[in-house]
Amino acid sequence: MKHTISHRSLLFASAAVLAGALGISGCHSLDIHPDDQAAVYKALDSNDLGSVMVSQSRERGVITLAGVVGAANRKSQAEAIAKLAAPGYTIVDNIRVESAGL
Repeated sequence: MKHTISHRSLLFASAAVLAGALGISGCHSLDIHPDDQAAVYKALDSNDLGSVMVSQSRERGVITLAGVVGAANRKSQAEAIAKLAAPGYTIVDNIRVESAGL
């Protein structure tokens, strides 16, 4: 009889551990950021910065900007626009500035 009771205890303990593990892994999906890539593209495009490419990692909360603009103030403007369009994200600015005369 004792042998059966310890098997039940082990079974209940295993079920509790499994339920806890599933609960914790389910909470991880709540950390995913919203999909703001289209909003950033739209905001950039409406400010004549449509040449800037946007990539997004929802899991890491990072939006990366890339491409070429003609002036440093346009690069700064693109970063500021992205921050407004995707408020929960870290913005990585990989935009290059190249003057047309060079």
